[in-house]
Amino acid sequence: MRSVARAIALLKVPAAPGVKYRGTVITNPGGPGGSGTLFTLLAGRMLQVMTGSGYDVLGFDPRGVGASTPNAQCFGSDSERLMWMVQAGNRLLNASDASLGEFRAREQVIGARCEKRIGGKDGITRFMGTA
Repeated sequence: MRSVARAIALLKVPAAPGVKYRGTVITNPGGPGGSGTLFTLLAGRMLQVMTGSGYDVLGFDPRGVGASTPNAQCFGSDSERLMWMVQAGNRLLNASDASLGEFRAREQVIGARCEKRIGGKDGITRFMGTA
């Protein structure tokens, strides 16, 4: 098995040895909030099956995500984040008034939490803009 090289906020699945090198495929899983290194770790070999084994597959963690620094986390720990997710239960968002109201209320709470924890003039979100 070939090795997978990882640097801070960057992960490369190298092209197969002995195959004509074709270049690099850069992954961007979208999001917002998607870790490109995790996506590449999980899907890099499958991408090589589709594109050919002569390509490196390179993933990165965009500003504030995954291994990038500063990291934008609205929760103080993984436990807090998991508790928030569990509280949502198995409810599915649907077109009912109750469903939309609950979804909106939860999003407002998490938005306020993120603003308090990472936003504002001195928060790390000042590093997260596209510019």
